[in-house]
Amino acid sequence: MQKKLIGFILVFFSILLLVIKTNLASIASFISWPFLLFFVSTVLIAVSFTNQNDKLGLIAGIGAAIGLFIWGKQYVTGWSDHWSILLLMIGCGVFLQFFINKQNLTAVIALILVLSGIFAWPGLNDISSLASIAPTLNTYWPLLLLGLGVYFMLRK
Repeated sequence: MQKKLIGFILVFFSILLLVIKTNLASIASFISWPFLLFFVSTVLIAVSFTNQNDKLGLIAGIGAAIGLFIWGKQYVTGWSDHWSILLLMIGCGVFLQFFINKQNLTAVIALILVLSGIFAWPGLNDISSLASIAPTLNTYWPLLLLGLGVYFMLRK
C-alpha cells in the first residue's frame, strides 16, 4: 500500500516537473482553481487506489478530468478545447475505476468513452495515417454510445 502511494507521488511530481521544464505552462498557473481541483482529485485517486475504493476512484477521476481540461484550456497554449477531449479524459477516469474493481463492464464503458472522445475529435484529420477514415469516424462515433445504451436497455 505504501509503495502505491510513493509511486503516485513520484509520477505526479515528475509530470509537473516535465510540464515546467518543457515550458508547457508556468509555475504560476498551478495556483488556480482548476489546478486545485485536479490536484485534490489526484490525491483522492491515490487514496482510492490504496484503499481499493472504486467509487471514490471514479468520482476523483472525473473531477481530475474536469480540472485538467479547464486548466489546460486556460494555461496551456495549443490545448484543444473541443468537448471530445473531456469525454476522452472522463473515459480515462472510468479506466481508473476498472483498475480497482476489475469488472469487465467498467472496462467496456471506459473503452467506449475513450474511443468516442478520439473519434469525435476534429483534430483526427491532422493525423496522416487516419486522415482517410477520419470523416467516417467523426460522423459515426455516436454508434458506440448507441450500442452501449442498447446493451444497458437489454441487460438483465
